[in-house]
Amino acid sequence: MRKMKQVAALVLAVGMVLTACSGGGKQAPAKEASPAQEAASAGEKIKLKITTTQNPNQQMGVGLSMLTENLKAELGDRIEIQGYDSAQLYTGSEEITACEQGDIQMFFGVGGTMETVSKSVMAVKLPYLFPDASTAYKVLEDPEINKMLYGKLEESGLRLIGLFGAGSSAVANNKHPITKPADFVGLKMRAPGTMEAMNLAALGASSLTTPSEETYSSVQQGVIDGMITPTSVFLARNFNEVQNYLTNPGLMALTIGYLVCNEQWLTSLPQEDQDKIMAAVDKTIEQMRIDIEEETTSFFDQCREADVEVYEMNEEEIAAMKEALLPVYDQMAEEVGQEVIDALTAKVEEVTAQ
Repeated sequence: MRKMKQVAALVLAVGMVLTACSGGGKQAPAKEASPAQEAASAGEKIKLKITTTQNPNQQMGVGLSMLTENLKAELGDRIEIQGYDSAQLYTGSEEITACEQGDIQMFFGVGGTMETVSKSVMAVKLPYLFPDASTAYKVLEDPEINKMLYGKLEESGLRLIGLFGAGSSAVANNKHPITKPADFVGLKMRAPGTMEAMNLAALGASSLTTPSEETYSSVQQGVIDGMITPTSVFLARNFNEVQNYLTNPGLMALTIGYLVCNEQWLTSLPQEDQDKIMAAVDKTIEQMRIDIEEETTSFFDQCREADVEVYEMNEEEIAAMKEALLPVYDQMAEEVGQEVIDALTAKVEEVTAQ
């Protein structure tokens, strides 16, 4: 009898213990920590892989090095960074997929690449839309405009964490100086994106889309006569060696570059680490904007020194270019919607009036 009582007491005790551990079936289980948060609490390093298709001496290659330094300054040994430039791992479109899938955590993307995520991004390069880079930043960072243009990034699991000017458009070719719209007629030109292709068609030139890294050989072999290219790219890619004539058409298009990250990776980190990462990003973007402004200011003088014949359009010639390119606004409205064009132009007017 005593033995039976002992067994019963033991069963009751075990039952009480199990009930206490389970919370009686009513207590919600504790929220699981993310792998990144578990790693942080365990003292493991944050691992970050960043890519760019540009060379080390190009704007985004320099930006990659700068960002690496700023991240290390903020996080020290807490972070382990692998940086890959010159399209070592991926082409532009492949970078987007890799970042979506978490194979990389950040990338510096060119405008043409971002257009593959959302057509609305093309509208940023409407001819003569922005009077200057400062206005462009204010417009593009406006919350409503930003969501309208880049909102689809979020649907892909990406976050735009920085944008910067990549120089204004320069026009180069091997046939003759370009001083007016009619000078484009009959030329075979490289267009880095849909917007530039529309511009060239409106001006009477035919356009070919070639990767930036293949453009030098395309000009050298006579596949194309010239190009529309950001000022930040022309000398860095040594295009001065294969192009004889260069025209400054004013701010025909402001090229924008982007820094993008994997949203899930960033938000899975402890808030303190997120703040430090964004501090490094902001510092990098600010310096990149300053550097490109200085570089663009001296660009055409540098090209003259590199033995390229440079022509700078005056106000009357720029006005003629604007007139010739007006039809592109209607074409772009068919691509992205008239509401996008209207919102952008209205915001530009609002900012310039301030």
